[in-house]
Amino acid sequence: MGRARAAEEETQRQRAQWRLERARRENTPADIERYGREQFYIRFGDVPEGERSEGYILGESFQEMGVSVYDADWDKNFLWWDLNLPGGESGPGTMASLLGGDRPIYLVQGKQVGEGADGEPLLRDVKTVKRLNVWDVMSSGIYDPTEHEEIFPT
Repeated sequence: MGRARAAEEETQRQRAQWRLERARRENTPADIERYGREQFYIRFGDVPEGERSEGYILGESFQEMGVSVYDADWDKNFLWWDLNLPGGESGPGTMASLLGGDRPIYLVQGKQVGEGADGEPLLRDVKTVKRLNVWDVMSSGIYDPTEHEEIFPT
């Protein structure tokens, strides 16, 4: 293994350690236990007024039946939210779009009332649990925050 590759892996390990230590400080043991037993979702952007997201089909916009969210599982080992993205092959583009903007990221709960145009869950009676940071979210095989130096404070 070359020196550059070894240095890159060490940097990634340091970022992962920093992120894990921060997650331990920001999440109480009660939070962590709750995350493992209740259903939570990730919302990118503020909850729209009237709790109806805007959907698009063939370039035409319409009102969805609820708030567009993403199903997420709590990873108790890494203390982050693993996003379950619908749509298979569109996952990398979806993650880039969601994380590339400056929209806030929220951990939410609510009543699932259907499925959006892109196959994502739609919620009503949305309750914001907390605001998340970009390094609190990952998607298996698509996005690992420790691989992106631009998201870590210097």
